[in-house]
Amino acid sequence: MRFHEFLNTYDNYAFVQKKVAQKLIEFLEKNEEFETVLEIGCGTGIYSQKLVSHIKYRNIIMFDIYNSGDYVANIKKSQFLIKDMDRFDYKKYSLITSSSVFQWSKDFEQLLNKISSATDRLLFSIYIDGNLPEIENHFEVGLKYYEHKNILKQLKKKFKFVKFEVEEIILEFSKPLDALKHLKYTGVTGLSKNIKISRIKNFDEHKLTYKVAYYNCWN
Repeated sequence: MRFHEFLNTYDNYAFVQKKVAQKLIEFLEKNEEFETVLEIGCGTGIYSQKLVSHIKYRNIIMFDIYNSGDYVANIKKSQFLIKDMDRFDYKKYSLITSSSVFQWSKDFEQLLNKISSATDRLLFSIYIDGNLPEIENHFEVGLKYYEHKNILKQLKKKFKFVKFEVEEIILEFSKPLDALKHLKYTGVTGLSKNIKISRIKNFDEHKLTYKVAYYNCWN
């Protein structure tokens, strides 16, 4: 993941992430009230800003593996931490939420175990199996994405109620290079810097296919 290299330009290219963040927010009632909110992987605050304007809360803790605190410094009653979600010491929270982050977990099942012990309300989006097939097919690399059916199975073990939605988002580009530029400046593919130039030049796709799932869980 190279997200940290492009913090300053990320928002200009994060078309899908913005769309996903907006849709995730809509799983919450307007002005729904929470005591303490934990947002995992806040990044530049695309989801964070939408979240805090949509709900009522007493305080919100946000963390990211990179130092992006300046991007969320204007959020009231907030605390920013630099933490790894897989190693974070989870306490008790009214709501734990995350947008477009959990696919990076080294052990998603273990992460869910920790989170479900820390809250009765979990809301998140995650890119799932079938995400960015154009990249995997051409470069033969990429993240190993989790399958929706396995995620759902794990969630149903931890929460009494689970609502979900799965969608496909297709981005069209005028040139293949623009598609690769989009991926470069959002840092979302797991592509290595060691990819051969010839392989990059031979990339001829004009579209990218995102596969995302949304989960709203509570006890």
